[in-house]
Formats: sequence, C-alpha cells, structure tokens
Amino acid sequence: MTETRRAAPHPEWVQMYRQGIPSPKIAAAPGVATSTVRYHPHIAAQVNPPIRDEHRAAAGDPVQPSTSGLWNMEPRP
Repeated sequence: MTETRRAAPHPEWVQMYRQGIPSPKIAAAPGVATSTVRYHPHIAAQVNPPIRDEHRAAAGDPVQPSTSGLWNMEPRP
C-alpha cells in the first residue's frame, strides 16, 4: 500500500473541522481513517486551542429524536 504522508495539520481538514463538519464525514471523501483525520485538528488545537470551541459552535446542538422517533426505538415484545 502506497499512501502519502501528509504534513500535520492538513489545512483543508482543519478548515472543515472548524466549519463543524464531523471527522467521519471529512475522512469519507479522501477515503482515510477517521483517526487520521482526528489527529490533524488535535495538532492544530495545540497551537490554537479555540479551534475546538469553533467546531462546537459551528456544529450546533445535536438533533434530538422526535417523540415518534423515541416511540419507534422502544423495545416491543
């Protein structure tokens, strides 16, 4: 397997992370491991700690399941 090493932090991945895009979605496009993508914002956060706050603010609140969605998740006999 010939995979090119990228310089960390990868600027495009860090920018996508800042925009609130989750690591699995960032990893899907180039077909790399999610852990590889997570490493790059980690390195960027060591230099610029507010990056994690920017990510949380851009991602917004997680979507809560609706009442009917919760009902569908209930176990049934």
